[in-house]
Amino acid sequence: MEQEEDEISLVDLLVVLLKHWKMIVIVPVVVALAAGVYLFFKSTPKNEGPTETSLTLTINPLVKQFSGTVNLEDLISNYYLKDLDLLYQALKDVEIKHITSIELPPKSEEALYIVKSLLIDGKTPQNTVLTNDDKPYVIDNTNGVIRITVRFSDKDQSAQFLRLVTDAVKVKISDLLLPIAKKEVEDYEKLLNEGSKSASNLLQNSLAVRYPTYSSAQRYIQGDQIPIILSNPTTVKLPVTATSSKLILAVSILAALFFTVFLAFVLEAIENVRKDPEAMAKIRSALKKEPRAS
Repeated sequence: MEQEEDEISLVDLLVVLLKHWKMIVIVPVVVALAAGVYLFFKSTPKNEGPTETSLTLTINPLVKQFSGTVNLEDLISNYYLKDLDLLYQALKDVEIKHITSIELPPKSEEALYIVKSLLIDGKTPQNTVLTNDDKPYVIDNTNGVIRITVRFSDKDQSAQFLRLVTDAVKVKISDLLLPIAKKEVEDYEKLLNEGSKSASNLLQNSLAVRYPTYSSAQRYIQGDQIPIILSNPTTVKLPVTATSSKLILAVSILAALFFTVFLAFVLEAIENVRKDPEAMAKIRSALKKEPRAS
């Protein structure tokens, strides 16, 4: 008997669903169309949102001739990655107010802490470690090519920030290389002066070997040789809407489907109550107002 009652109840459920099948099908379709139109117009013309702006730089190989044992790639990477004052000053000059969704406070001490956390340490102010894809500032030094990437919402501000930071790094590199270049020129000219007084083959060979380094250092001092070769900043839009749009659309359709199924059973229950005279009598008596006392 229990199995028969279960079968009857399942049949009743199926009857209710078939009776209201148009509503169950049409409402989710309408919701899907409405959600699709909304997401299309919401995402297509959208210019704001996260962007990724990057530039690459390499060290001029002629400069490496006189830089000696200084690893310029590592040194430059450290300037970009660890110089907090340099990064903070560039953010102020460009008037960047937000990094990702975090607003920079007006007080410099608090702002410096946030800048250090996000750009240098790769963490949120709450000490959550960010993945490379989530970091707003990434430095990559591979095979002599340094790539600097920033992920700010405004691409113009991102490009300007990179230029300011790079200009500051170039000044630091120049301050480092200029004394080295001058020393190389002085040493060579001293050796050249000695060579003019001696016909030693060893000395003449040494002058010949060191001449390219001397020439490069001399040109650097004269301003005819750049230390860093830069690319132009390039910006790409980060794909932030594709996955979320699909998720929103799927949730909207499922929610509409569950709602219409629920509504179908509610309507069926209301219809059954209307057909039951005893139930309607109880409802009327409950709705009937009590007479006011005179």
